[in-house]
Amino acid sequence: MIPASCAQYLTQLGYNLVDPYDTNLKKRFYNSLWVKNIVVSGFNIRLGVFFLDWDFINPPRVYLFEDDLIEVNKRIKHFIFPLPHFSIDSHFTYLNKKAYNFCYALHDKIEINRKNLVDVICFLESQFKHVILELMNPSIFMKELRKEIIPMWMIFSNEFEKKYSSENLFVELNNNGSFQNLPLTYISTKDNKCQKTIDFDFILLKVFKDNIPLLSNYFNREGEITLGKMFLFINDIDPNCFFVLKRNLNKFKSDKKIFVSLVFENHFFSFFVEWKSKYYKLLKGNVRILSEILREMVLPVYIKSYCMQELINRNIEGIKNNNLTNLKILQIGAGAIGGYVADALVKIGAGMETGCFSVCDYDDLKLENIGRHILGKKYIGLNKANAIIEYIKEQVGNNGLFIHSVEKSVNTISNFDEYDLIVDSTGQVEIAEYLNEKIIQIPAHDRPHLLHLWIYGNGECVQALMNTPSDYESKGGCISCLHQSGIQDYKDDLDPLGNKDYKKVMGLGPCAAYTPYSVSSSLSVAGLAIDLLLEWRNSNQLENNYFTRYSIGYTGRKINDMKLVARDTCPHCFEKLHNGKFSESSNTSSIEEKPTL
Repeated sequence: MIPASCAQYLTQLGYNLVDPYDTNLKKRFYNSLWVKNIVVSGFNIRLGVFFLDWDFINPPRVYLFEDDLIEVNKRIKHFIFPLPHFSIDSHFTYLNKKAYNFCYALHDKIEINRKNLVDVICFLESQFKHVILELMNPSIFMKELRKEIIPMWMIFSNEFEKKYSSENLFVELNNNGSFQNLPLTYISTKDNKCQKTIDFDFILLKVFKDNIPLLSNYFNREGEITLGKMFLFINDIDPNCFFVLKRNLNKFKSDKKIFVSLVFENHFFSFFVEWKSKYYKLLKGNVRILSEILREMVLPVYIKSYCMQELINRNIEGIKNNNLTNLKILQIGAGAIGGYVADALVKIGAGMETGCFSVCDYDDLKLENIGRHILGKKYIGLNKANAIIEYIKEQVGNNGLFIHSVEKSVNTISNFDEYDLIVDSTGQVEIAEYLNEKIIQIPAHDRPHLLHLWIYGNGECVQALMNTPSDYESKGGCISCLHQSGIQDYKDDLDPLGNKDYKKVMGLGPCAAYTPYSVSSSLSVAGLAIDLLLEWRNSNQLENNYFTRYSIGYTGRKINDMKLVARDTCPHCFEKLHNGKFSESSNTSSIEEKPTL
């Protein structure tokens, strides 16, 4: 029910509540539609405002009416459906005139004071006038058309989606040819929203410039298009595309269902064509004549191109432009830490383009691992490295993803120098020490970056240490400067808790002990790894290399991120500290970095 204050405000602003008998709306919407007459550039246009809820969780919808739009078209010839920002299907009728939804703003980009109805209405009216005036201007109209072609094509796609009970269509490209048989994946709306995949023939026409002509020259008011008009549309966008289309259609001597797709900036503006053998002889004709005689309807379809690299770039574009693409990465450990880390690394480019991503673990996933591991019961009994690679491929696909598992112990790996980055996600000091020892022995020019990740205690904090190739040649510290196996030797300035009496809680399993901590710790250390690596890839050098992130529940003493320097207690750094060249003096010294890869 409409609040009395809202009704009063709307009346004061010049709105009239629509008589329900003047519409074909259902009863529950009777108090939701209000109409006001607004003059825009000399045109009287009725603005229909439909309130979805009076708490304004959702912004009001705006509708314009058929007879008003016809009057605009009488003076402004390009102002004819299909139009940017408008639906092509009528949502209801008012005084027997069709009402068309009008998009006045990108709702996820605006924030309006939802507690002030006047602010909401003023914004709505201002946006309406602004957009309508732009559409009335011929040059701005064409810019707006090209900017809005994607949502318009999505609307055109409704007829295909209804006819074939499908939505959310996407494909993965396999090669660069103009003719491809591709698996088309879609959500079946008649089979409980199940995801299905069917192979289809695609003719792919790559468009290299945004040259969308006036759509009303090809599509009718309902967003429909004939085969002949489709030919003309493609020819007017790019004659070379039409030539490629004819060359491929000449291959079909029998009836065939195909998709003809204009590919522009990773979008597929497609047409579903039921090609008939009788059309074959007509292909040599003049395209403008064909546009008049080939009156069979084709269905516009919006198909998304699934490309993991494009999605990664989209997520961090303009924020962290450099990711892990093109790097050779080896991750040791695919357990409670490593599972989440591996999944996250792929989502910032690991294993893509010329890079590769290997995950090493010799252990199998056990029932007791479930609960704080990214993997579930489906993978119990499988090798962790094999399982996490299988899981990642299931989630993001395998096309263009160069990832594989290494099912062996870390001490059997001998090619560390072939990698750009080694990620130690075991959380075991013994393996951290072993990796450190091996990396130190590699000449500096071939030495990879080494990232250690671990959960401290029972999850009071998570930590990371990043060693660049030059750190070992300078006074930079290594993992053994922090702590060594069998020795509790964190110095006060490095101890994240600063409590020498701290004892972590241990749990007992069958023939094994384990450290209790919640899945939040696994997620936190993975998040720390991603933040650290993106910063490394997007800065000249890391200001710090020893990082700590605390849980909300921890209230004790805390340390800041710092640059770790070599320590006397370290068996590897002791010699360089006492050869007369370096001395231990500061935790925040500057170290020359290897250039970012």
